[in-house]
Amino acid sequence: RDATNIYPGKIVNENLKIVTKNQVRNFYIDKGYLQVKVDVSEELDTTKNNAVKLFFNVKKGNKFKINDIVFHGAENVKHGKLYRSMKETKRKQWWRIFKRSKFMNSTYKDDKSGLMASFNEVGLRDATIVKDTIYQYDDKSINIEIFIDEGKPYYFGEFDWVGNTKYRSGWLDTILGIHKGDLYNQSLLA
Repeated sequence: RDATNIYPGKIVNENLKIVTKNQVRNFYIDKGYLQVKVDVSEELDTTKNNAVKLFFNVKKGNKFKINDIVFHGAENVKHGKLYRSMKETKRKQWWRIFKRSKFMNSTYKDDKSGLMASFNEVGLRDATIVKDTIYQYDDKSINIEIFIDEGKPYYFGEFDWVGNTKYRSGWLDTILGIHKGDLYNQSLLA
């Protein structure tokens, strides 16, 4: 009921039925039921004048687990690091006991932004996910393929110290630890 906009007294038309059907369907998709089927039927309400009852028949189907995650175009970041950067979206492994490999659409979207942080750490600031696809592997599992464009890496250029009267520039260079030609890494500046 919380996922829909239906309340007593609302006018029922075809648009309301379709919108509510999609809201119920998306609710179950976010929970990992990718093959959910929702049927809507209405019946006259005999207890009230000019009223109908709506019935939603939901067939959830199987809850899907993630069989494998495949990265295409990721050459400068190890795939193991990419798997670890996705905190909630995990593939099925025999040794994983505490973290299940169930697919949830809402956490998958968050994990894609964490995935991009892995590329930013190695100087690939323009890395983007070109496309991603989810397809059924078998009756209870799916595969995820993520296509990535890494872009060109960023490097530090020359920099000078201005206004330093208390410390020598060479000492400040040593403390900073960044030299011309080093890969740009956001964590170095934090």
